[in-house]
Amino acid sequence: MDTRNLTDLAPATLAALAKTSADAAKESRDDLEPGEHVVSTIITLVLDAEVKVAVDHEAITPQKAKPWSLVHYLTVELNKVREAAGLAGVDLAKIVAMAEKVDKKLADKAQKEADEAMKALKAPTKSPRKGGVKVKGNAKLPA
Repeated sequence: MDTRNLTDLAPATLAALAKTSADAAKESRDDLEPGEHVVSTIITLVLDAEVKVAVDHEAITPQKAKPWSLVHYLTVELNKVREAAGLAGVDLAKIVAMAEKVDKKLADKAQKEADEAMKALKAPTKSPRKGGVKVKGNAKLPA
């Protein structure tokens, strides 16, 4: 028997087949016994589906540096400078107490500088992403 590759199907048909067969496989997983299963079968399906494809877009990959990692790093660096100057170090409790008393204008200025620094870090992390594919439908075996 001559055969063709699945990739010979129209992309929308293949997307619908993938989604509907994945859903059916999940539903029947409990009936699949542990072990190896050799499968060689010819199937005919009736596939009724609607495939929606979103527009491709650029996305920003989230930064790996977490806010608390930044706080830790800044505390370590601050304590190095303070130690070199012969001053006592600071801990997180002391920093929180100081932050509660900070002038609003200074806090706004620091926020603006941090936002600009993050924009500079995030700019090179933009990358093209394919639009999502949503499928509504079903695949059935003919009676």
